[in-house]
Amino acid sequence: MPLLLYSSGTVSVFALEVAAAASRSESRRLQQQARAELLAAVLPGYIISHTPAGAPICLLPDSGAAASRLPSISITHCPTLVAVAIDTSGRAIGLDAEPLSRAAQLRRVLPKFLSDKQISSLPDRESTTLTAAWTAKEALYKLLSVSGAPRVSPSLADLPLIPPLPYASRLLTHADTLLTLIFTLTPNYQ
Repeated sequence: MPLLLYSSGTVSVFALEVAAAASRSESRRLQQQARAELLAAVLPGYIISHTPAGAPICLLPDSGAAASRLPSISITHCPTLVAVAIDTSGRAIGLDAEPLSRAAQLRRVLPKFLSDKQISSLPDRESTTLTAAWTAKEALYKLLSVSGAPRVSPSLADLPLIPPLPYASRLLTHADTLLTLIFTLTPNYQ
């Protein structure tokens, strides 16, 4: 049964827990199974396809409906959770999830995923801060890869990942997993 993690206006986030697995390949299989189950439950009647950039999109079978009228989605998964963000208005959306237990790994690769400016703006190197920065960056990449998403004037490396943010976002948590949802860039970043 999908969990509703967030709902406001046209945006909702649903998740499904993934059972623990003994191996990486088994974990991947369970995540794919949970993804299919989640999408069937929260987007019945839609076909999920992908853009050339790999972003998931909703389609209706044999429909002439304009793509802008279909919900936009972003899908994420980690070993314990699969989640989907849905915007029924069709606006671009980005969602990413990571277990807080990955903070040690993130600390080691920090300079590879954050610019010097972003690193210096972090208030600390705690698990929640690092995981929030990682998921914010990933969610931004997802939002911006969707066709029709606004273009960012400054480099993505310059976008702040801690408040005040130039985008509408929500930090969500479920068990030991942190999710970042990004659904609108402010006008000065479009």
